[in-house]
Amino acid sequence: MANTQMFQKYRTQLSALNIKTVAPECVICPLCWQEKNFGDMSLEHVVPQAIGGKAKILTCRRCNNEHGRTLDVHLVHFQRVTEAIEGNGILKATLDINGHKLAANFDWNDRNFHVISKATSPDASNASQQDFRSGYVSSFKASLHLNYDQNRFRTALIRASYLVLFQTFGYEYAIDETVQIIRRRINDPSLEYPNLATLTLGIKDFIPPGDHQQYVVPAQMNGVRFFVVIIRARLRHGSTRFLGACLPCPGERSDEVFELLKKHAMHLDGASFTFEGSPIQQTQF
Repeated sequence: MANTQMFQKYRTQLSALNIKTVAPECVICPLCWQEKNFGDMSLEHVVPQAIGGKAKILTCRRCNNEHGRTLDVHLVHFQRVTEAIEGNGILKATLDINGHKLAANFDWNDRNFHVISKATSPDASNASQQDFRSGYVSSFKASLHLNYDQNRFRTALIRASYLVLFQTFGYEYAIDETVQIIRRRINDPSLEYPNLATLTLGIKDFIPPGDHQQYVVPAQMNGVRFFVVIIRARLRHGSTRFLGACLPCPGERSDEVFELLKKHAMHLDGASFTFEGSPIQQTQF
């Protein structure tokens, strides 16, 4: 039922904007911008379920599956690494002791490596123990496996923030050409513009007005308006972290936002950054 209601809402929005699809009874996927029929669309979480996301949206099956595998997993692993560093988890590691490779967990609390016997070959385990007993181990190498790529993590965060804004404003937001630049950036990893590092934020000391998964805050810098999307991420141990992204606000001077944010991030030239009011409350379809 939710799928049908969302699909019809998409159709209504497209009609109101006088956007016609070539094939009858189709909608446009918010991510790939291709026409899709009802059977091609699927429910997905706006914010990945693995970090506490509950609100859902319709995207095409291909975008849902492909982005979940290539992007969202990096957002989840970033949060797990953060959780481990804060003392609420472990990091996978590989120990190299005189050429013997051992699988291990690194506990950030006690700063110790704990060998995983089931994932380590008995020969490597026995040989390394013998070297320790014989005093042949003066040092060893350790590799921590973070399992996330910084660029894909940022792309996933921008993707989730874009979907938050689409959920809030619909196609009226997405059809703006500056917003389309963001949408294309999400879909094409070969693109370098805009620089995602200047659009993503670490949110500190944020006191949320209520218990919501995401917040949309109107903001401006030097008279250029944009949205700050703040996402709450929660993991297995109950830790909470807020992540943010700055995305365009359609309207006059919207095409300046990427260069302005880049300049501010690189030079900190004293440009003002102000919140214009309370976060826009999120509503589900």
